[in-house]
Amino acid sequence: MREARGRYFWLRRKLGREKKLRAIKKIGDKERRVVSDELHKVARDIVEEAEKHDAMIAIGDLEGIRKIKGER
Repeated sequence: MREARGRYFWLRRKLGREKKLRAIKKIGDKERRVVSDELHKVARDIVEEAEKHDAMIAIGDLEGIRKIKGER
């Protein structure tokens, strides 16, 4: 993902110097789709792996988790 973002960063920068704003928007839309697709593939792989090992996936806000642990 970092590679894709870097590639599009340099492309947007180059197009910005040439004042091609419509092309920049088009590139940004494509970058968004590529990154979204990559994140979806990673999430799907995680779920498949969890199903294979009969594991549980927990999602939540972990902010302040260390404070809560000491209160119990």
